[in-house]
Amino acid sequence: MLQKLARLFYALFTITSWCGNYVTNILMALLMNHRDKNSIEGKIGRNLTSLRVAKGESASGLAAASGVAEERIRWAEDGLLRLSPEELLAICDVLDVTPSQLIDEEE
Repeated sequence: MLQKLARLFYALFTITSWCGNYVTNILMALLMNHRDKNSIEGKIGRNLTSLRVAKGESASGLAAASGVAEERIRWAEDGLLRLSPEELLAICDVLDVTPSQLIDEEE
């Protein structure tokens, strides 16, 4: 088991040296199965999806208007990615919401 884990991390290290931190974050999230619905990523993802849909905005439209890559928006909505503060603010501007509306659990 330990050998398999060591090989996996070596492969991950090799891939990151080729692709950079962007791919590393995605691979680590997938490796760790970071889809915990109670995590901050899960809460932001659910809120982002519901607010985007309520505004009638597609993920591609939100990406174009905010300057955030569409795949980053989709991964964030799935709870697989933590957006940077700059990305969150850009998305909030487009959706005309406050950052706390994205972060806080909607009831």
